[in-house]
Amino acid sequence: MFRADAGRVGQPARASRPFETADMAARQLLVLIRAHGWEGDDEEAVARMLAGESMVFKGFEYRVTETPA
Repeated sequence: MFRADAGRVGQPARASRPFETADMAARQLLVLIRAHGWEGDDEEAVARMLAGESMVFKGFEYRVTETPA
């Protein structure tokens, strides 16, 4: 299972509901990032999050986190 975590940089992340795949969690975060005005490449952003990197935009950090089943 995976979570789509988001929160202000330097603050504890707020976890979302669990997702069955990391791709689903990353795409949920992409929706949030785009709603805040991000206009970058969608596939590149998803690939970064799937690789374990966090995305930081406008003071918020977005990250896919694997959780124990």
